[in-house]
Amino acid sequence: MVITPRSSPIIHFSPPVAWGLDSEWREAHETLAYLFKRRGAALDGVRFKARQIREGLRPLFDLFDRLAPLCCPGCETVCCWVARVEFDFKDLLLFHALDLVPPPHQLRRHEDEHCRYLERQGCGLPRLMRPFVCTWYFCASMLELYRKEPPRTQRFFSARMSAVQEARQEMEAEFIRVVTSE
Repeated sequence: MVITPRSSPIIHFSPPVAWGLDSEWREAHETLAYLFKRRGAALDGVRFKARQIREGLRPLFDLFDRLAPLCCPGCETVCCWVARVEFDFKDLLLFHALDLVPPPHQLRRHEDEHCRYLERQGCGLPRLMRPFVCTWYFCASMLELYRKEPPRTQRFFSARMSAVQEARQEMEAEFIRVVTSE
């Protein structure tokens, strides 16, 4: 945001990230845990979609695990350092629907920070615990390697990614439908 009154200096500040404060992060997870407990079996459809997502992601994780060592070690613009990524609501839903313990913090507190889970050897989070965007993002180097895959393989992974994206939308819609109905 830029404030420009006539005689005042320009002031820049970084917008906050959703659940960037640890208190907000805890509150979001406490609320979701409460809703999953309170709604119980009514959220089984959400849990089912979450399991579909997990299974759909497995081959994508294998692909990334194969391609990342070929392009990431020598990279000078590490995605985790320059990208402005954060967990979204569907990521949080997935943690709770699969009974996973969420990471202790949002990736960043504000827009100017890089990912706090970036470690010397890459991401400190297991693949399933990373934001979805970290699973589908291909940098230019990785995309170049991916395009060398046989067309059949590319179609397989594209179909998987589409199915996961659709299941994420359906999981969120089902959650909202259940928790807003009485």
